[in-house]
Amino acid sequence: ENTIVVVWGDHGWQLGDLAQWGKHTLFEKSLRSAFIIKTPDMNNPGNQADGIVESLDIYPTLMDLCHISYDYPLDGKSLRPILDDPNAKIKDAAYGYFRNGITMRNEQYRLTKYYREAMPNVELYNQEKDPYNANNIAEDNQEVVNNLMPVLQLGYTGIFDK
Repeated sequence: ENTIVVVWGDHGWQLGDLAQWGKHTLFEKSLRSAFIIKTPDMNNPGNQADGIVESLDIYPTLMDLCHISYDYPLDGKSLRPILDDPNAKIKDAAYGYFRNGITMRNEQYRLTKYYREAMPNVELYNQEKDPYNANNIAEDNQEVVNNLMPVLQLGYTGIFDK
């Protein structure tokens, strides 16, 4: 009646998928995690939402749900709109970071840029047609890469600057 429940699971594990063994990559399977929120006043309990969210959205969501104000900027956004309407959209992209790379995921694509000498240093995957990120289509879709690169750069913190 008065408890907010958050179930937040660890991210995925690749067991030989894409020649990877482990959980630390910038592929969809590694970055996706289980995430469930239940509040006493939910309009649609038990419904699945497919919107773009990030782990850093948990804190602002809890602050919002508990009606706790804050006067400092947050990187995440409250998920309350999605809890009220599973079809709501609160952001256009989610970001992930590992070693010398950053990845940006939107509804259709995953764009990854590696700050390294080895090629390819840019990867593009069509999440609708290739949800397992098996085929890097960046070379054949340079216009899509060029359109998405500014969105990826919004998540770049300078962490890989030398």
